[in-house]
Amino acid sequence: MFRIRESFPDADTVYLWFDGRLSEDVLDTAQELVQRYISEEKKIIINLSNLIHVGWAGKHFFSQIRDQVVLEDQPEYMKNLI
Repeated sequence: MFRIRESFPDADTVYLWFDGRLSEDVLDTAQELVQRYISEEKKIIINLSNLIHVGWAGKHFFSQIRDQVVLEDQPEYMKNLI
């Protein structure tokens, strides 16, 4: 199961929590949401502390967006991969 929670600390910032298993099956949803906020020129903070699994495609996605977003609280298993 994968879940995205959103909050808006101010008009220019979106804070996202990615929870659960980020597999290829749900990756499109995460990509579309992040791309929407990038196109709106929002500051994007993604908290990864509750991710228990990230597939290869998800790791590739994070490596592609890491210069456009802030990746916060990466799990140990991801720190050397992104």
